[in-house]
Amino acid sequence: MHGRPPIALLTLAWYLLLIPIALSWSPQNTPSRSQALGATDLPPEAAALSVLASSPQFYSAQVGIGGTIPPQVYAWNALLQMPRADTLFATLLRVGTLPGQLYALAGLYYADSLAFRAAAPRLAQLHASVQVMRGCSSLSWDVADLVQDIRTGSWSMDLATARQDPLALPLPSN
Repeated sequence: MHGRPPIALLTLAWYLLLIPIALSWSPQNTPSRSQALGATDLPPEAAALSVLASSPQFYSAQVGIGGTIPPQVYAWNALLQMPRADTLFATLLRVGTLPGQLYALAGLYYADSLAFRAAAPRLAQLHASVQVMRGCSSLSWDVADLVQDIRTGSWSMDLATARQDPLALPLPSN
């Protein structure tokens, strides 16, 4: 138990150091998935973590009248597709806002079932509520109830099957 806080702090420090370095890095102007996330100068991993770690709400795959896909859903899917998805979601669980931690839990559902089973009870024990945007409704949801819903896999499936935005897809090269 005593070894986890230093690792969490070191991981947070690493990403906090990585962001200024990444901001000083200037890649070529080619369209990429990170542009859809709104963080064009960051590597995809750091951009996705940044979007999710600072999320003010927990969003379903499509929100609003037009069924808009929030940036958090693109970021969540970007992490899910990375080879180190399990580690990235575990990091998000440690450093994210409460909505970010819930995204991490939904990601761990697919990426690391053992970590998911360990994290779900800890989050469910929080006596808190979180703002959830589902469809056209924004409501305050008890974290324990939301964790129960995430345990069914319905939120993970919803996030994973969000329709793809053509702007976020790589352009074909001829």
